[in-house]
Amino acid sequence: MRARLKSELGNKQGALQDYNKVIELNPIDDFAYRLRARLKSELGDKQGALQDSNKAIELNPKSSFAYSDRAALRSELGDNQGALQDSNIAIKLVPEFDNAYNNRGVARYNLGDKQGALQDYNKAIQLNAKNATAYNNRAEVRYNLGDKQGAIKDWQQAANLYLQQNMQRQ
Repeated sequence: MRARLKSELGNKQGALQDYNKVIELNPIDDFAYRLRARLKSELGDKQGALQDSNKAIELNPKSSFAYSDRAALRSELGDNQGALQDSNIAIKLVPEFDNAYNNRGVARYNLGDKQGALQDYNKAIQLNAKNATAYNNRAEVRYNLGDKQGAIKDWQQAANLYLQQNMQRQ
C-alpha cells in the first residue's frame, strides 16, 4: 500500500491523505481504518486514532489485531480497564497472539498488578522470543519487583533485538 511506504519514508501527511482516499473509496475497509489509526496515533491525534480503531472493530469484530491495537491506544490514553478488556478479547480470538499479552501486561502494570503483568510478558516472550517490547516491559516490572539482574538481562535482550530489527529494515 502506497500510504504505508510514504509513512515509512517519513511523509506522514502524504500517508494520511492516501489512507483518507482509500477509506473514501472503500468505507468498509477495516484494515485501512486500523492503519490510519496507527498513523493518527503517531501524529498525536489519539482521539482520531481511537475513532478509527472503534470503526475497524465495528467493521470486523473478529479482528484480534484491531482489539490489540485499541488496547495499546487505550493504555496510552489512561483507560487501562478498557485496554484490559480489549486485550482479553484479542487473546480470546487468537490465544497465541503475543502482542495481545504484551498489551494486557501494560494494562495490568498500570493498574498495579505487577505479578499479572509479569505473567503476561512471560507469555508474550514464550510465544515470540523476538518481541523486543515485551522484554523491555518485563525488565521494568522485574526492576520494580527488585530483580535487578533479571531486569538488566531483559533490557540487554531488548536492546539487541531492537538493534537487529532496525538493521533488517535498512
